[in-house]
Amino acid sequence: MSIDTWVYLDTNIIISLTEALDGRWRPPPPPLDRTDQQRLSAVRIFLYGSPARWSRWYLATSGEARRELRKVESLRWLDVMFPEVDRTADRFAPEAIEAETTRYQLAGVKEADAAHLAHASIRPWVRRFITDDDRLRRAAQKAGLPSHLVVSSSAEAEAALQIAEGERPPIAPHPTSPLANECWWIPGSEYI
Repeated sequence: MSIDTWVYLDTNIIISLTEALDGRWRPPPPPLDRTDQQRLSAVRIFLYGSPARWSRWYLATSGEARRELRKVESLRWLDVMFPEVDRTADRFAPEAIEAETTRYQLAGVKEADAAHLAHASIRPWVRRFITDDDRLRRAAQKAGLPSHLVVSSSAEAEAALQIAEGERPPIAPHPTSPLANECWWIPGSEYI
C-alpha cells in the first residue's frame, strides 16, 4: 500500500471493534476461533491503521454506514472517529453511486452492502475495503473491482499493516477507557 491510503471500514468491522473498545469483548485464551480473531484484527486495524504510523492509513466510512450503525447501537463516538467518504470535496452525483450500487447488486451483493462498496469503489483514492462478510467479498470479486481497490478481510488487512511483534500502536485507549490498563492487542502479548 502506498502513502496516505484511505481504507473504508464496512459496518461489521466497526461493530467488532466497538464491542472490544467498550469492554463487551475480550479475547479468550488462544487459540482464537474465527470470530474472536476477526474482532482482534478489527481492533488492531483501528489502533495501528493510523496516519501517525508509517503505513499512513486513513480509516473512513460513509454517511450511509453511519446511519445504518445508529439503528443498531449508539455510536456517537463515530462522528469524530471516521470521516465519511461521501462528505469529501469530490462528491459524486447520486446517480453515479446508484449505478455502481446496482452493478454490485446484479453480482449478488445485498443492497446495503452494495451501497457501501459503491462509495469505496467510485473513489480512486480509497484503496482498501475491509469486510468480514465472505459473501460480500466473493460477490465483489465476481462483479469486478476497479484496479485501485482491494477488498479484504480484517485478518488480511491486519497482515497488510505488517505489525511487528511487541510494537505499540500510535494511538491507545483513552485513560478512562475500560481498556486503559490492558495490552492484549499488541502482537506478542499473552493473547497471541
